[in-house]
Amino acid sequence: MKQQTEPKGHKPERLSSPDRVTGRDTAPADSGEGKEENMKTALKNTLAAARRHWLRFQMASLEIQIDGMAEAIEAVDDPLLRLRIGTARAVARRELARLRAEYNSTFPAGKRVVWGWA
Repeated sequence: MKQQTEPKGHKPERLSSPDRVTGRDTAPADSGEGKEENMKTALKNTLAAARRHWLRFQMASLEIQIDGMAEAIEAVDDPLLRLRIGTARAVARRELARLRAEYNSTFPAGKRVVWGWA
């Protein structure tokens, strides 16, 4: 394995403390507070991702259901049954809008998803 060599005349800069890298006071690397905060953040992000996944699954299921209802309306001749399917479709669309709003609320304020028509 070859060793990388520095160009002639180049002297690596030596850092005397971690403060020189960041330019601010830092806590020691093995402090319990930093690790605890990182664990809280990781757990929070994981739970938000799991919640987003579950909401996306529910939204996909509702979209499939709404498409199926549209196909069923075309195949049905009974006007009363058409009205029932239409009402169920309207309820499903309202539920889809609620799920989309809940899904969007899991993102930070600057990151939002824009949806097309259902």
